[in-house]
Amino acid sequence: MTAASNLSRALGSYFKHKGNRLVFTNGQTLNQLAIEMWGYLGFHGVDSSILSKVITGKRLFTYEQLYAFCKILRINEVDKYSLENALGKDLLAKHVGVVVPISDIDELVADSYLKNLILCEIKKLREKGNLHEAMEIICFFEKILNFTPKIKKTNISLMAKILNEKVRCLIFTEKSENFIQKVKNINNLALQIAKETKEPDIISMSQGNIGGSYYVAGRLKDSAEYLEKTFFNVDEDTQIEYLRTLLNDYAFLGDQYQYKKTYLRTERILNRQNTYNNSHIASIYEAMARSSALIGNIGHARKLLQRINTSKLESFYQSEIIRGKIFVCYQEFLKNKTTDIDEVKHLLNKSSKNKLLLFKRHQAQIKSMSQKIYASKISNAN
Repeated sequence: MTAASNLSRALGSYFKHKGNRLVFTNGQTLNQLAIEMWGYLGFHGVDSSILSKVITGKRLFTYEQLYAFCKILRINEVDKYSLENALGKDLLAKHVGVVVPISDIDELVADSYLKNLILCEIKKLREKGNLHEAMEIICFFEKILNFTPKIKKTNISLMAKILNEKVRCLIFTEKSENFIQKVKNINNLALQIAKETKEPDIISMSQGNIGGSYYVAGRLKDSAEYLEKTFFNVDEDTQIEYLRTLLNDYAFLGDQYQYKKTYLRTERILNRQNTYNNSHIASIYEAMARSSALIGNIGHARKLLQRINTSKLESFYQSEIIRGKIFVCYQEFLKNKTTDIDEVKHLLNKSSKNKLLLFKRHQAQIKSMSQKIYASKISNAN
């Protein structure tokens, strides 16, 4: 961040220097405001150090922090919108490298090159594990694209793609029991736009998200039925995602016939490896390994995992592969009452790297399986 961000300059209207203290328009000092924001946000997410850095332009508010700031200082909607715009411009400059006056935002989002740049940056942040920053850009553009009927109409496709990215982010930040309720309306709106525009890439991702959402929520039968019904409506890249989800759907459901059928379809995909990137291939092998372990074929699962080259994988896929390896160890433990504890410890340490901790769903699964292995080991030792 520069010494003075757009946001920090805009926030300057809401406090004054009194001696060596900052006093805000509601009479609170910086420490007092930080404490109230902390409480408003559920006792996390902000402290006096963070608030000070935002004020001086060394970091940005999240939208949740900005909302709390506006609520506590009773900032009206017009001024709140100005602060949101300032934050949005800083996000654009930081992540997309674009600096524009907010009056020109409609021209910005009308530029096809910049549209692609925005979407690529969101995806890049998501796959690196910077989910909150990805969500900040998504929230900003959701507001901008709904600002006027003209902007909304001319950028409807971009809106659908951003909504689809939002679901992909929420998969790793929301608890599974709340997930369907959280994403249902987002999925439906994205799919509605996809059908109106008839754009294949939007249709593919929208339908993939719906099937994937059912899986994340544990509604495996619904997931399998939806993915099978829409399989031939989507592009080949999305079909890969379908197959990896279907493998796990059928393995968990114990449907041997559909599982074998899906596994053969997946093997045919792997015979065309040169068509797909390393991340896609790694993701397929991880799903094949997990599902193979689930049906009891531990040895085959380990062989599949050995085929994965993790050296150049994005953080998301690294996290996914570690989760897959822990899963195989866990299934081996359930089957044979033993597994390589040193391997589990090694994988647990690898999963604890800062860049991987942000994938909360993977982390929760890794922690749960590891704890069950350790607890059972201790119990057996006693």
